[in-house]
Amino acid sequence: NSIRGDTISLIDVLTKDGKLEQAGGAAYIASLTQMVPSAANIQNYAKIIMDCSTRRELMKLATELREPASTQTGDDSNALLDRAEQKIFALSERNETTKIQEMRDIIVDDIEIIEKHFRNKGNFTGVPTGFSKIDSWTAGLQKSELIIIGARPSIGKTALALSMMRHIVVEEKIPCGFFSLEMPYQSIGMRLLAMESKVDMGRMRSGLLQTANFKSIQDAAGKLYDAPLYTVDTPNMRLLDLRAMARRMVVNHKVKIIFIDYIGLISTENS
Repeated sequence: NSIRGDTISLIDVLTKDGKLEQAGGAAYIASLTQMVPSAANIQNYAKIIMDCSTRRELMKLATELREPASTQTGDDSNALLDRAEQKIFALSERNETTKIQEMRDIIVDDIEIIEKHFRNKGNFTGVPTGFSKIDSWTAGLQKSELIIIGARPSIGKTALALSMMRHIVVEEKIPCGFFSLEMPYQSIGMRLLAMESKVDMGRMRSGLLQTANFKSIQDAAGKLYDAPLYTVDTPNMRLLDLRAMARRMVVNHKVKIIFIDYIGLISTENS
């Protein structure tokens, strides 16, 4: 009972006491560690237990309703339906995770938000894009918002998004994620270098550069080198995988905003 060690310690004690074979042998003792549930999966285990509990309650309810429903005496069918609805609703409510918000709670939260804005007059409450007109309209890109940049092909949607990202990661030093579903990461870097250095991207691709251009590109590379931008360039990416990688970006790199170019190329789980 005083043992607090690992498998090796346990086998050693049992061997010294001459009880190893009686306990099942070293192989059996070692195999016990594989049978212990991992705390890392505790949420999944809890969901399984909750699901099984709900199924048992449904089976119990079905048994309770079967006898009165099969006889002509006692409550009529409307009363039985009412009882069944009440019990099923109670089960459904137990599993419900979405909270219904009352107006009193909403108003209290909104007043707190307004007071916070009042104390920070003129300051952006979201992530600034670097475009003063857009920032004045939106007070910055706000948390939990889905913002879609829409325009016809070749109008400059990606260029606008990259300009915003350049400002966010270079000027504001705010960690940013970028999912590019049609452009490789090298091209993304080239476009950001062109923006930062003010050197025409056509010159960079053709090699028709002057010495001054190299200096500008090197200075731009120095600014971009430590910029907290994290890029994924997987075409036909599944929504499930994108969500997983986005969570990883948030946890590992403290990413505050994510750009996707473009959202129509994301595959659903069933694709």
